[in-house]
Amino acid sequence: MAITKIITGRQGAMKTHGSLRNCIRYVSRPDKVKDHYIAMTGPAPEVLTEDSVYRSFLAEKKMWEKDSGRMYRHTVLSFHRDEPITPETAFEIGKVWAEEAYPGFQTLVSVHQDKEHTHIHLVTNSVSYIDGLKLSQSKADLYKMRNLTDRLCKEHNLSITRKGHHFDGREIERGEIHSYNKDAYNLIAHNPGKSYLVSCAQTAMASLEGCTSREEYCTRMQEQGWTVNWSDKRKYITYQDQDGHKVRDRKINKTFNLDVGKEGLSHEFERNCELQRAEQRVEDAELERYYERLEAEEFDQEAGRDYSGSSERDQRSEKSKTATIIRNSDAAEQSAESERQDREAERIRQDFERQRAAEEAERKAKARSRDRSERSR
Repeated sequence: MAITKIITGRQGAMKTHGSLRNCIRYVSRPDKVKDHYIAMTGPAPEVLTEDSVYRSFLAEKKMWEKDSGRMYRHTVLSFHRDEPITPETAFEIGKVWAEEAYPGFQTLVSVHQDKEHTHIHLVTNSVSYIDGLKLSQSKADLYKMRNLTDRLCKEHNLSITRKGHHFDGREIERGEIHSYNKDAYNLIAHNPGKSYLVSCAQTAMASLEGCTSREEYCTRMQEQGWTVNWSDKRKYITYQDQDGHKVRDRKINKTFNLDVGKEGLSHEFERNCELQRAEQRVEDAELERYYERLEAEEFDQEAGRDYSGSSERDQRSEKSKTATIIRNSDAAEQSAESERQDREAERIRQDFERQRAAEEAERKAKARSRDRSERSR
């Protein structure tokens, strides 16, 4: 499984010649790139060094007079540490990925093996060597890149990312930590008491238990020290604690597989309402059966047969009669419900037939109108 990550850097950090050279220097370091697993797409110098690649990038920029603004794009393809991938396979994937993801742009590709997991660095010139256009990317392009990564992994018999699942195929449990940010994961996993993100997720899970409305949910969160900023004018929900820490719903969803956004919460409210209605129906049915048994016992007592003092055989007989009454009552209820459903289905069918007849009449009327118009011409 490979994770595709675009390195954005600090604001303005990728707009200088110095940042471009530093990135190329890091990606091409000999202690990280072993066995010469380094290549470049597009116009490339004969020998790939930090200086030759840097000068090649600048030459394209100056030729097209685009030597300002963003200098490069830095992408990392990172494989899981347990993925059985060789440096050769990673190198082939990196070269194909660069050609397909950034066609017409020089891209330096290098495989790093200095950590427990193999990863590929790609540094792409922001100016096309074909037409001089600057590199631009949309959210749709990022999705295409992820799909490209999965496709290449599949072609080389490697695992692919599956939403809601771990690397080994296990399904991510609701509330389970699965942050792809290593620092965030370590903080949360090893120091959960110090993370306001964990506190927010735990409070949200507790508040959702049996909750049936937006108002009830917000009140429960407020009682636990979390303000829920839920506005119909905003796409996301923001949670804020008493210390001013803010957490967006997307962050909780990505880190804990817990959907506390508008749509997810609304579905949970509906589910809880349905569960409560189902529980109420069961309670009502049990209560009704209880009263039926009481009525049966009272009837027996009035007939001179005390249920509590009767013989064991009489008790079994009375229990059998009571059970028969209950079964007959249930059967009658089911029959009535079946008849009601049949009537409803017949009503829907008749409504559909009337609607279809009306549409057919309207269609014929329009056809006659067109015929009259054509004859009048």
